[in-house]
Amino acid sequence: MAKSPKARAAVASQVAAAGMPPLQFCALPPAPPKVFDEVVTGDRLASINLFGRLWANGTEITYYLFDKGSFAGSPADRQATEDAFAAWKSHGIGLTFKQVATPKGAMLRIGYLAGDGSWSFVGNDNLLSKSAGERTMNFGWSLTTPHGRDTALHEIGHALGLSHEHQNPNAGIVWNEPNVRQYFAGPPNNWTQSQIEHNILTKLDARDAAGSSWDQNSVMHYQFPAGRISRPERYLTRPLIPAGGLSRLDIKWVKQSYPPLKSSAPPSLSRFQSELVAAAAGDVSQFEVRPTETGKFTVRLFGDSDATLLLYEVAPNGDQRYIAGASDAGNKANSEITERLEAGKTYLVKVMVIYAPAPKALSVMYW
Repeated sequence: MAKSPKARAAVASQVAAAGMPPLQFCALPPAPPKVFDEVVTGDRLASINLFGRLWANGTEITYYLFDKGSFAGSPADRQATEDAFAAWKSHGIGLTFKQVATPKGAMLRIGYLAGDGSWSFVGNDNLLSKSAGERTMNFGWSLTTPHGRDTALHEIGHALGLSHEHQNPNAGIVWNEPNVRQYFAGPPNNWTQSQIEHNILTKLDARDAAGSSWDQNSVMHYQFPAGRISRPERYLTRPLIPAGGLSRLDIKWVKQSYPPLKSSAPPSLSRFQSELVAAAAGDVSQFEVRPTETGKFTVRLFGDSDATLLLYEVAPNGDQRYIAGASDAGNKANSEITERLEAGKTYLVKVMVIYAPAPKALSVMYW
């Protein structure tokens, strides 16, 4: 949760007085390379960078916490993970989170392997990992300490689509690079030079930077001892210590990215009949599909837009089970999904617009 300025100052003072013991930090794995068609430039490219990894608002994100095998977490660490999901959800966002009993079909699969560091895939990149035995997030140390609780919030922040705040190109940070490399190459992080570059020294593309010019209190920001940052010059002689918990701007970002949804029944999508999709970047349209026969069906987008197409099965109690997804961001071809659907069942088609050149530039059809 967000803390008051007085509480933040107290946290910073306590940590500084304690001599800032070395801490372990999140080490993001390299992201899949973005490959775009040559025509993707300007506003289109900027919109893809900004919205391309966000989830479709209204998504029920299912997650599995490993409780057996080498990835198993303790009951206390699993509870801390659940608490962190609840903290993000408590701000009234349009996403929901549901813990499931098995890794099969879970969108996030969360392990607790000590010695493997803490990390997460970013945003909907989590859906690129298909195997039930593969983790999409890991916690490498206890989540029951203040630093551990912030680690849980931090990794879930990545899973929602946030990057590291200290890599924000608008921050104006000038690193004391030799000191940074020396500090993170040593214990307890023991990072390679490429990990240091990927997680600290490399600036984000300005079009990927979300939120303010620089939020030093973001839960997505590392702590840095004095002397690791050359500019702003005040950090030559004092540490940079985020307050802990979700900052005011963290909360602002998640509420803007995933605003609360108005409850309304989605319109039906009839076979062989196209329907226009709301075409402002970030908008999500939903359509209900009720096949009258069992077989393979195709859902496809049409138009000069970039969008993410998602297909869910809806249970009688309203729960949504993710089936498949496709994105055509940066490509000439439109998204298409072909899956076996069963007569008598209800399915939900979701379309999240990433870029649209005009209000009526995108439609969806199934057959």
